[in-house]
Amino acid sequence: MFAFFQHQQQQNFQFHLQQIGENCVVCGDRASGHHYGVQSCEGCKGFFRRAIKECKVFQCARNRQCNVDKINRNRCQSCRLARQKIKIKSKFYLFI
Repeated sequence: MFAFFQHQQQQNFQFHLQQIGENCVVCGDRASGHHYGVQSCEGCKGFFRRAIKECKVFQCARNRQCNVDKINRNRCQSCRLARQKIKIKSKFYLFI
């Protein structure tokens, strides 16, 4: 039984090592890990958690055409959240 858990931990660690160095699927910054079902940076992880938990509603001033990247991700919260909702698996909304 111990061997099974040790093998499982080793697989999880190897998976985590493979994920390090990838980019955030929302803004393209360096991902810190697998959060809410996708690779994301700490900034996008925290923004998504707070926005969903606090039921935030944002308005876009540019008809949802804003560029969400590492440099501009803080300029339009509406477009950032919309992009995250597209990328993040809906089953993770239940655990926030």
